[in-house]
Amino acid sequence: IQYCTVMADTVATPENGQKRRKCALLRVCVLGGASRPGLPLALVLADRGHSVLLIEQKEEQLRRLKAGEFPFLEDGGQELLQRCLAQNPSRLSFSSKLADLRGCDVVVLTVGTPIDEHLNPDSSAVEACIQELSSHLAGNECLVLRSSLFPGTSERVRSMLRARGLDNRVSCCPERLRLGYAVQELTQVPQLVSGSDPEALAQAKVLFKPLGVDLVDLSLQEAEVATLFLNAWRYVAFGTANQFYHIAVSKGLDFDRIRSAIVHKYQRASGFPSAGFTAGPRLFQDTMQLAAYCR
Repeated sequence: IQYCTVMADTVATPENGQKRRKCALLRVCVLGGASRPGLPLALVLADRGHSVLLIEQKEEQLRRLKAGEFPFLEDGGQELLQRCLAQNPSRLSFSSKLADLRGCDVVVLTVGTPIDEHLNPDSSAVEACIQELSSHLAGNECLVLRSSLFPGTSERVRSMLRARGLDNRVSCCPERLRLGYAVQELTQVPQLVSGSDPEALAQAKVLFKPLGVDLVDLSLQEAEVATLFLNAWRYVAFGTANQFYHIAVSKGLDFDRIRSAIVHKYQRASGFPSAGFTAGPRLFQDTMQLAAYCR
């Protein structure tokens, strides 16, 4: 396996007294680069030294990004985009054409497996993405799957590529970030990494190493299941807290007062959440995917 190894921008010189250090940096393509899972990752990777190509089919979104306009609410997003454009323009490029990903070491896919009207996992979006993408791959790129996936999808992606004569490595590295705070948490939250083979795992680690977080090794399917376990657990926890709130209100009691008393200096209750609108659609979808996986 070959990595694009360059000197980091903060390369030391005898004059400034800093230490000289080398980093293994990659040429990275992020598909769906203007999306909530794609854009913060693309910007943080570029800010940390990787050369990033952001591919987005919506031309208006690209125009706004090139002008330094962040397309959605993201804490620190606007400032990071403008800093990348001003200070490191050579590391961040934009395109609406899949053909431009030629020469990239890593291709990040942000498409996941939602549920259909019958609450069953729907892999059609992933399959359509791979079908369209495959004609532009050289076969030596590592595909990094970033969204929640039904267990077995990563292996299915690799099988689809092999059926087309491509020997791409596949890595499942799901994101576990709070909506609106991804820019912050990308450099705070430990990253789950996996690979279809040791080379894929190694390249996933090179991709995320500049973020400075712990990298936790799993198999492909373990990484897929870990995301479903986490989101299903959070969905149940939030739902339980809301149910407790309704019980308290129905009996004329103050739920917040009761909860505060329960968690006060009591470590075993530290995970007892507050009531309220805290569970997004991804939590419900992943709980349904887990239910389908158990059938």
